Amino acid sequence: MCFALFETHVRERELKGGAALDRLLSVVDAYVSFVLEHPVEYTLIFATQQPPPVRYPELLAARRSLF
Repeated sequence: MCFALFETHVRERELKGGAALDRLLSVVDAYVSFVLEHPVEYTLIFATQQPPPVRYPELLAARRSLF
C-alpha cells in the first residue's frame, strides 16, 4: 500500500511537468512533499532492512514499477 501511495503521489506530479527538466523537478518535489506528508510510509519504503523480494513478488513488482 505504501508503494502504491508513493507511486500515485509521484506520478501525479510528474505528469504536470512539460519539458524534461520540469518533470524532473516535479518528481524531486514529489519526493520531498511525500516524506513531509507521509513520514512513516516513506520510512517503510526506503528502510534498509527489507524482506527478500523473492518471498513477496507483489512487493517486488511495486518496487520495479516505481523505480
